[in-house]
Amino acid sequence: MKNYILIIALSLASFASYSQNEMRPTDKIAETTYIEFHSSYLVNLHHFIFNKAMRFSFYKNDNQKQYDTLFAELKTPVDDKTKSNVMNAVNFYVDSLSKKNMLFDKELTSFKYALQGSADFNELRKNSNSTLIIEAMQKADAFYKKYYWTEQNKRNNEFIQTKITTITGIEEDVMANCSKYYQYTFSGKKFRVDLTDYATFFAAYTTTEPYVSAIISSTNKKHDGTQGIEVIFHEISHAMIDSVFVIQQNICTSKNLPFDHNVWHSILFYSTGTFVKNALSKVGQEHELYMYKNKLADFNPDIKKTMIAINNYWQQYLDNKISMQNAIEYILIQNN
Repeated sequence: MKNYILIIALSLASFASYSQNEMRPTDKIAETTYIEFHSSYLVNLHHFIFNKAMRFSFYKNDNQKQYDTLFAELKTPVDDKTKSNVMNAVNFYVDSLSKKNMLFDKELTSFKYALQGSADFNELRKNSNSTLIIEAMQKADAFYKKYYWTEQNKRNNEFIQTKITTITGIEEDVMANCSKYYQYTFSGKKFRVDLTDYATFFAAYTTTEPYVSAIISSTNKKHDGTQGIEVIFHEISHAMIDSVFVIQQNICTSKNLPFDHNVWHSILFYSTGTFVKNALSKVGQEHELYMYKNKLADFNPDIKKTMIAINNYWQQYLDNKISMQNAIEYILIQNN
């Protein structure tokens, strides 16, 4: 389902020359039948600066805390030239990018794919017209490489290595249920997952064109243990949810109902979470659905209302008692 939260369709003719299959796997750190996991230096550097810019902006009225977000956390001296370069890079991101959405802004989403298709800055300049972003990244390059990249790359690798055996063991089960209940057919092209520290406020986001690409935080505590496994399957499920979205859209149009994105997204949370929970149970691991463990409904009354309807009707669909059409229609009617 395209063009909405946590999923977006882009028209990226400029990227036709390097499809997912043509991208060199120099930063691939693991793979399964369905997923490739990457720890890309350029992807991580970009998200690192973006995170610094967001935190810097948050403390715009407190110069000391702004400074602390950049250098004091290192507990080690940083030379003045490096500080100046980093400040210039962060200030550019603050002024030009921090108010943009990494999921929906066309330049940022296009730039993300360019980053994934580039092994170094020379390739990046060929793959992207975002010259000013590249220049800002180069200003922070030495700083990030010296103080952060080794540890971040290690954490990215550790994150997936602690989960890859379990993912491999359950993915056929999970994917079979996603295919059945989302009415989705796997194309054969593996989903790409990049691991970073920062991955927006939500700690994960996914785009789908020109190929499925999820960015997931390897350091967020909410992703510890089996929660991280569910997040991985949740993100790639955004590529499978079209039928749910379209049916919801058609019902809303025919019945003159408002289109609530919480409905299809809560269905995704509940369904994929349930598929993961059941698959983990078969291999002897307990799991609590991410949406329950993190109390998502407590932060959004609309989600709470939707979840009551999902428990009443969507579960009947998963139990093969009613159709997807009927389940979504009942949910929408109860919501309104």
